[in-house]
Amino acid sequence: MTAMHRRFQRESTLRPRVLILWLALSCVSAAANGSERVAALRQLQFSPDGKYLLAQDDFEIAVLTTDPFALIFRIPAGKSTLGRFTSDSKDIVFASAMAQAASNQVRSPEGTPLVERWSVLQRSRAAAWSVPQLLCGTAELAPGGRTFVCADLGGTLRVVDVPSGQVVFTKKKFAKTSSWVDDQSGEVGRATLGTADIEFSPDGRFLLAVPWNVGTPLIWDTHERALLKMRGKINEPAFGTRNFGKLTFLGSSRLAVVRGRYLRKAMLWEAQTLTFPDGHLLAIRQIPSGPGCDYLCTQPLNAAPPIGRTFRLAADPEWVIIRYVKSIGPASDHGGGSLHVIDLLGHEIRNSAHELAMKSMAVKLSTGLVIPSDSASFDIFNNRYVEEVRPGEVGLLEIGKGLQTSVVVSKR
Repeated sequence: MTAMHRRFQRESTLRPRVLILWLALSCVSAAANGSERVAALRQLQFSPDGKYLLAQDDFEIAVLTTDPFALIFRIPAGKSTLGRFTSDSKDIVFASAMAQAASNQVRSPEGTPLVERWSVLQRSRAAAWSVPQLLCGTAELAPGGRTFVCADLGGTLRVVDVPSGQVVFTKKKFAKTSSWVDDQSGEVGRATLGTADIEFSPDGRFLLAVPWNVGTPLIWDTHERALLKMRGKINEPAFGTRNFGKLTFLGSSRLAVVRGRYLRKAMLWEAQTLTFPDGHLLAIRQIPSGPGCDYLCTQPLNAAPPIGRTFRLAADPEWVIIRYVKSIGPASDHGGGSLHVIDLLGHEIRNSAHELAMKSMAVKLSTGLVIPSDSASFDIFNNRYVEEVRPGEVGLLEIGKGLQTSVVVSKR
């Protein structure tokens, strides 16, 4: 634990300020003989009807059927946003050829940025639209792919109407610069401005964007092209700042918000179910912290493209999925699996004492039932769930029965 981390804990005990998020720098593993690495999956996602599954790594999207559990085709998807199924389960949409920033270097794309729509039945690209070239720290597509959102590295949020390719809303200073001093080195650091939680309602109408850095959260109505006032507990500060806990839509009229609070130096988590857009509290569910760790995690720091969100609705709307970090032993000399820490103000905290790994758990909000997983990529539908059982290999499991079958989806 670094001096900066110790200082953070002291401050949080006296005056809770921010929720710490652990970020992985590397989620790939190499064979002992030094063979080519297999990229860990960025996400696993069931289709809304549960008949299909997408498994996405840094290079492509593998599309599978669930009955039988088999790979049916692949979609080239390098330098892309996370893919998603449309609400009718017939198509997959994602943005490709995106400029990326990694390790403080900009990677220029090859070709024009496109929002692509692929037909699952035809196994081919059905449509594509050009969008502006933006250097996004965080990017997200609405369900259906008609709206594209970018939180750029300068702290500006832009909303793009995909069919026209026009920027229809710009929020400058969506995230604002902050700085801090490392207790150990005395160095002054500045926060990254491009990291945000960007969430759409299932019908794609409402956008809720929350900067991790100092800034102003907002709700945008894509139909009316207007900002909505944040009301009730949606507008409730977390840890004495304008930053939120983590949130996700549970439907077009409900939100779930995960908040944390310190009690005797331990972080306690709870999930609040709220009405949307009024922000009335419907229910509170206490949730367990990740085994061996009290922290949620999300996309890799200084790594592009990012993996999925920290807290999101599963394909089965009865469940939410939470990512966290667990210590798996002392740090190794080769540095594989090492993590950095970053708080919601963007303060990077390095941790070299332990080797840490991203994990997941699914929580059923109605009952509190928890399904833990050693995989960072995870989804659940009815009584079946999927996880990455080995690098590049997807397992299909049943609740109470365990692993049923598996398919290798990531090329070597």
